[in-house]
Amino acid sequence: VVGFTASVGIGSFKNVPEAENNICQLCANLDARVITTVTEKIDELRSFVHTPEKDFYAVIPRTLDPFILIIKDIMKRIELLASGVYPIVTLSQVQRGDYGSQMYEQWIVDVQKRCRLLQFTDDKEERRVCRALYTYTEHLRKYNDALIINEDARTKDALDFMDAFIKDISNAAPDQTERQLIALYHDQHEQLQRLAAEGEENPKLQELKFILDEEYCNNEQTRTVLFVRTRALADALKKWIEETDSLKSLKPGVLIGRGRKSQMTGSGMTLTGQRGVLDSFKSSDQSKILIATSVADEGIDIPQCNLVLMYEYVGNVVKMVQVRGRGRAEGSKCILISSRQERIDKEKLNMEREKLVEVAIKKLQNSPECLCAKVDRFQKEDIFRRAHANSCAEKPRTEGSYNLLCGKCKEFACLSDDIRVLQESHHIVLDRSIFNRCATEPHDKIKTFNNVTKREKMYCSKCKHDWGIIASYMNIQ
Repeated sequence: VVGFTASVGIGSFKNVPEAENNICQLCANLDARVITTVTEKIDELRSFVHTPEKDFYAVIPRTLDPFILIIKDIMKRIELLASGVYPIVTLSQVQRGDYGSQMYEQWIVDVQKRCRLLQFTDDKEERRVCRALYTYTEHLRKYNDALIINEDARTKDALDFMDAFIKDISNAAPDQTERQLIALYHDQHEQLQRLAAEGEENPKLQELKFILDEEYCNNEQTRTVLFVRTRALADALKKWIEETDSLKSLKPGVLIGRGRKSQMTGSGMTLTGQRGVLDSFKSSDQSKILIATSVADEGIDIPQCNLVLMYEYVGNVVKMVQVRGRGRAEGSKCILISSRQERIDKEKLNMEREKLVEVAIKKLQNSPECLCAKVDRFQKEDIFRRAHANSCAEKPRTEGSYNLLCGKCKEFACLSDDIRVLQESHHIVLDRSIFNRCATEPHDKIKTFNNVTKREKMYCSKCKHDWGIIASYMNIQ
């Protein structure tokens, strides 16, 4: 057996022949010439493996929101300030999306990366420009996150998110640019607070509350997995459920990935933390709803789950099949909640593509010689491409030591020669003189894992940019 999968709906395809080619390309990559699916005793299989009933809830979005208008106005002013330092629109080739979109997030992240590569003849001016641009783009990124939270959760949650960010900046010895941006936020804060307190409830949350109230009224033992797009939204929805009288008894758990630190949720979850949340959800009556990001898409078995809610959560065919598969119990439901018709249309298109994949698989199974011929052709084409790539002159590796600079202010941090890899994953600095260039403070969550103990946080002594942690390994600092 080369591999198991719930769906081979990879790549983009519009018809059965294109789906066949995609499947054959996958088989060529795996050097597999047989596709096996269950063909006997289908009814018996379905008595054990339940396919959830699919439903769609289209929600009318909020009417004109003054909170959004104020945040967007602040973002425009920050962009003008940034352009006064350097024309940031010239830095990135990524298409700039609207405020509050994933496309804008991608654009601002790319701009931030390009800022670090700017070079001037005057080193002092280079550091000044790069530090200012980093500050402006970081604030734009957070305001964009706040707009996304406001769209899917409460305005209060978006304001809490920004308050936490501004508080962190204020407590970290802000420079002149940061003080200017803090003042810009504080100028509007009273009005933002009033709007957060008086604004209308998000229609999506009203729809979500209606669904949960109805399902738990019909069956108190319902187990729900609520899929969301971001960690910040997972945290916001957890707070909303805990503060909603009819829902707080559900005692929501949150399951997120092991990624880097985020503003609202802190650091990502450890494997132990993930297992603890899952065990609580599976085996006890404490938690009846699990709010999860994409980490729960695949490979996590929750037999008790009978309600899967996709909260503005849409992907490709594979994601659709995997997410739907979290609902294992008999009589399960899978519901997409969205205020965007294009997302509902995309999910319906995924359902059609799933049918195309099933037809394509049957055709290939009925014609094994066609499958083998295509696999052979794709493998020969791949061999030719690899041979051509190997014949091209390889770029010589540049040797030597490099200065590693602070990503915010471009002050010297350490030499690349002083970097080593510990346990195949942790990058450590051997040069102890780095302590002369950084500021430290006690770590708020001292943890030990694989003989590594986090002890302190370290920051650039010039701009207070986060440089990582000071740790001990087997009691050696």
